[in-house]
Amino acid sequence: GNECCKIQSPHCGSMRRAVATTVTFDGEATMDRRKKKKKESRPESIIVYRSENENKVEEEQADEEGGEKGSEEGSKFLGQSTADGVWNMPLDSRYVTLTGTITRGKKKGQMVDIHVTLTDKELQELAKSKEPPKEDVPEKKKKCDVGLDRGPHIVLWTIICLPIIFVVSFVVSFYYGTITWYNIFLVYNEERTFWHKITFCPFLIIFYPIIIMVVSFSLGLYSAVAQVAWSFGYWWHAVRDMEKGFCGWLCSKLGLEDCSPYSIVELLDSDNISGSLSGKSSVAIVLCLDVGFTMNSSAPGEESSLEQAKKVMTKFVQRQVFAESKDEVAVVLFGTDGTRNDLASRDQYQNITVHRSLMLPDFDLLEDIQDVIKPGSEQADFLDAIIVCMDLLQKQTIGKKYEKRHIELFTDLCSPVSEDQLEIIIANLKKTGISLQFFLPFPVDVDDGGGDTSASVYSHIHRNPFPRKGLTEQQKEGIDVVRKLMHTLDEEGGLEEIYTFRESLEHLSMFKKIERRPMAWPCQLTIGSNLSIRIVAYKSVTEEKVKKVWTIVDAKTLRKDDVRRETVYCLNDDDETEVQKDDTIQGFRYGSDIVPFSKEDEEQMKYKTEAKCFSVLGFSRSSQVQHCYMGNQVLKVFAAKDDENAAVAFSALVHALDELKVVAVVRYAYDRRSNPQIGAAFPYIKDAYECLIYVQLPYMEDLRQYIFSSLKNNKKCIPTADQLSAVDSLIDSMNLVYEADDGETFEDLFKPSKIPNPHFQRLYQCLQHKAFHPNEPLPPIEEHLLEMLEMPSVVKERCQGPLEKIKALFPLKEVVKKKDKKTAQDIFKDNSEDGPNAKKPRIEDEEGSFSIMKLAEGNVTSVSIFLQICFLKRKFMSQQLINRIDQFLENKGSQYYMKGINCIRVFREEAVKLSKVQCFNDFLQALKSKVEDKALADFWEIMMQGSMAFFWFIIPYLRENFLAMGQFNRWLWV
Repeated sequence: GNECCKIQSPHCGSMRRAVATTVTFDGEATMDRRKKKKKESRPESIIVYRSENENKVEEEQADEEGGEKGSEEGSKFLGQSTADGVWNMPLDSRYVTLTGTITRGKKKGQMVDIHVTLTDKELQELAKSKEPPKEDVPEKKKKCDVGLDRGPHIVLWTIICLPIIFVVSFVVSFYYGTITWYNIFLVYNEERTFWHKITFCPFLIIFYPIIIMVVSFSLGLYSAVAQVAWSFGYWWHAVRDMEKGFCGWLCSKLGLEDCSPYSIVELLDSDNISGSLSGKSSVAIVLCLDVGFTMNSSAPGEESSLEQAKKVMTKFVQRQVFAESKDEVAVVLFGTDGTRNDLASRDQYQNITVHRSLMLPDFDLLEDIQDVIKPGSEQADFLDAIIVCMDLLQKQTIGKKYEKRHIELFTDLCSPVSEDQLEIIIANLKKTGISLQFFLPFPVDVDDGGGDTSASVYSHIHRNPFPRKGLTEQQKEGIDVVRKLMHTLDEEGGLEEIYTFRESLEHLSMFKKIERRPMAWPCQLTIGSNLSIRIVAYKSVTEEKVKKVWTIVDAKTLRKDDVRRETVYCLNDDDETEVQKDDTIQGFRYGSDIVPFSKEDEEQMKYKTEAKCFSVLGFSRSSQVQHCYMGNQVLKVFAAKDDENAAVAFSALVHALDELKVVAVVRYAYDRRSNPQIGAAFPYIKDAYECLIYVQLPYMEDLRQYIFSSLKNNKKCIPTADQLSAVDSLIDSMNLVYEADDGETFEDLFKPSKIPNPHFQRLYQCLQHKAFHPNEPLPPIEEHLLEMLEMPSVVKERCQGPLEKIKALFPLKEVVKKKDKKTAQDIFKDNSEDGPNAKKPRIEDEEGSFSIMKLAEGNVTSVSIFLQICFLKRKFMSQQLINRIDQFLENKGSQYYMKGINCIRVFREEAVKLSKVQCFNDFLQALKSKVEDKALADFWEIMMQGSMAFFWFIIPYLRENFLAMGQFNRWLWV
């Protein structure tokens, strides 16, 4: 499943065979064998090494703002403009990252990223590279015919080129041979024994001129003779490799692969490329619509069958258009006044028109369905229409790859039908693999009377004129033919492929979501420096954004070309002097100043990693990763495909994490241009597979800390037992998961993963409306969009009782804010009176009137108040201070923690003065138990880091008491 490519030259124009990406390793002694052309060249291929010890490659020419954008990870890897001097990439080209491991050369075992621009054609070749390679010179097997690219003139050309090829091959072979000789010499001189140095190394030095000349001359002569050819293709194939890979072959035979002058890269996960390309295979669909005169008839107040069918077709095409589907759609009409199809003859296949050939659906097709398609005045056999559709699919899909071919037929079955060719139609449908669906204005079992099928129930729920007035004999005959046809095609599920118009409208009411191909992200999961596991990751959850391409057009002509935008830079002076863009740099506003910051500074500032990474930093309990820490995307990480060793190691890691209830804390970088992330990898084990679920964790700046006062301190907020019970019953009644009738399985009443984004649905609705009615106001929001996010009806009925109880137990009263009446004296009072300020009332010396809570209001801290009271009262008010410390800990905030620590410090000092040592000792023991019970480890850590160092200076007999208890060292030592 892996591919190998020979790394040789620094600039790559295309792929060599399937994956021979020609790029240069910086630091390797290789040679540029292709001269730069004067014309514009394609962007350089880029090699990114996985070690900081290796030389760095050139920076990409693209904007290096990394990240995962869109459906393909590297979609904006090369964001070049098409200005002069820059290569204008083809529309079908993509900048691809190929990941591989060097298997031959100095850097054997090192992982690299190869960034190269490939067209769709080249990607197709890469996907086919798993197949046995075919010879690139099929001309050799052909007859010696004469043409522009083959014949005696080509032979003459190769003979003329013979001396040139000999010289070039001699020089190239001499160059690579010298590098190979030098590498071998270094191995024996530096890595082998002393005897190798004194025996083999002199031999290499003495015989070097003879060896290099013989090898170079032989390879040059062989290349010159081998390039003589009858066809130009064979000649070009021969001259592309002057050295013939001899040096690499020789090193492999000698067991000295590291001495090879070039490296062999084994590409990883090439199956992902072929899989993603094969996923591009589309579906060919033919919409076959009956436009006969009976389709236009309807009962009073009802829509005609033709209008209903066109609505279904419109909804279907809308879904395809907005989902950016690659499926191709054709339209065939039968019952038309004219005839236009390939099978038409004098009396065969008449009144059948191929309205539109297979092509991607667009707004033109939507407009045709709504405005162009009109009812005809004739009738046609729907079986003949099926044959025309089959013929269209057979002819227009030749040479193309389609995953499926499909016919959707809309009719009321009122036209005459002949069963003469029914068996032939069935046989050909099975043979060609073409599937068939029928869409009718009525269910096929309306007159059965017995079957309580979904279609029958549906027809009773919704108004339908056909069951009411009955079916005609022609329609009953048509139903029999349809049943026979569909049952023969599929005995079990054939009849399930027959739908009613109304049923289909309900199913198609939602616009189809944009399909995203899974893009594999191959990497190495590393644990420490010695353990690495090959993995591949896929996006599982990520925010989907609307793909909007807004542009400015002329309001009258609606043409983009009629509007030209120009940007001019001017100085902020009286003359508004124009400044060229090249003379400007960007600046960062820092307060009132602007700090100049050029593009070069920005490039230097960017964080650069060695390459992509998925490195385990450590492990943590899964309970430590709170739900609020989850980031903006989820990755599923699997072991690399077709790697048994990686699968075993990865499975062991997943099961170990699961058994120990821990997660791996991971450093994740998508590529070397991306900023690193910190995330958690959870084990996820299912019956069918097992993987790691990676979620991004927030940095310090990403967290929002909000401090709110504790509700426990306010007696007015303490709920009663009845209130708690009412809330519990409300939560139970609103449970969205309920047990099924079998008593084992559980079903979800509300599945967000199955609900499309209402914003997308509304946008598509408005865009489609504006496309056809540009001057009309937007339509109202469709009812089903509003109902999507409503509470399920079952839950709504179930929670009515608990809600009434909640209303009774939690009465709401409107609070009217009283307006303060201010007099002139209050507004214009003189604050600078000469008289002395009024004295504050003196605190009474009565024990019952004192409360720290009363004195704690305002800007005065509890510590200063406590000191004041201790100074005034000369007695110890310990319990009120302990209560105040508990309140600080309830609020759980750093500023409250510091206030609590200050109170503890004052508590200790006053306890020593008043000889209340045991009281303080008991308080510390109680505080330690509260810290453990209420998860206040951060508070205790602040105390241990230095805030409680004063305890070491406690009076000797108190310290000895703590040491005897074995608690001092564990609690209070700093």
